Amino acid sequence: MRCSQPTEQAPGHPRAPHTNAEPGSLSISEIIYLSEKIARNHPLYSNCLRRCMVQYELLSRYGYSVQLHIGVRFSLEKKLQAHSWLICDGQLVNDAKEVVHTYTEIADISQFFAGEKVGILES
Repeated sequence: MRCSQPTEQAPGHPRAPHTNAEPGSLSISEIIYLSEKIARNHPLYSNCLRRCMVQYELLSRYGYSVQLHIGVRFSLEKKLQAHSWLICDGQLVNDAKEVVHTYTEIADISQFFAGEKVGILES
């Protein structure tokens, strides 16, 4: 079901923090559990990066220190695969260590999210 009118957004900017999101009012595990449940029951497919971006935003809004990690590996068919996960307060929060350890982490992904251009080829 679609809304016929746009929903009201937080004042100033759509990414502005909600005023009712008090730090610690939801635990890390509650935020991850609820967002995973929504993703599983949503009609559109939600890959690991989409889930991580939503969880990153929620955890940040609730005052948690969170980092997005991205890794790559080659499948048995020699196809490149990528995966993302979150570390919150030093702990892996939305994936299994056994899965994450099968990927080689990209060292510094902050350059991709800092608005800077990344030079691949230099002349």
